[in-house]
Amino acid sequence: MLNRRTLVSNAAALPALAVPALASFSPNHPDAELLRLAVQLEAVGREVAAECERGNKHSKEFDAACERAGLPNISWVDWPGGNGEDQYEKYYAYQRKRGDLAPPFDEEEDENGNTKMDRLMDRQWPIVDEIMAAQPKTLDGLRVEARALALAVPQLWDNYDSTPTELDFIGAVFTFLGLDQDGKPERHA
Repeated sequence: MLNRRTLVSNAAALPALAVPALASFSPNHPDAELLRLAVQLEAVGREVAAECERGNKHSKEFDAACERAGLPNISWVDWPGGNGEDQYEKYYAYQRKRGDLAPPFDEEEDENGNTKMDRLMDRQWPIVDEIMAAQPKTLDGLRVEARALALAVPQLWDNYDSTPTELDFIGAVFTFLGLDQDGKPERHA
């Protein structure tokens, strides 16, 4: 099941959708509703990108503070003492020391305990769901749906191998539409 926080951590930025002239489409366009939803998705995406950038900046400040203190980030897999039961407390004591160095992060919660990113995701997901439920009638509509798919399952491309699968088909559709694996327009040099 998709975890919203996974989506957020994988989405460093959400650029504009690859649909030409979103703001000026005709209400008679066969995919007018999808294009209208794309405009909404793009607007929320800009806010998500700004919040991701704020979080990324905080993470970089935290990592730099830890490096200066001689406490680099070490994953459990790479823990120098090995991964035995006796190392568990040592590893987490190390991580707590790192945590004590975290610079303050202004992350106000609302009365329900939701952060700004939680609220943004609560706005984004219904739009993505509505887009994914639609049946596109044009390439523009299919591009909107491909972008929503990339947002809905960013882990889709993880651990990809060369075995022919559904992923090959999805990749072919994205290529045909001129989109990269994030559903963004491909840039050719």
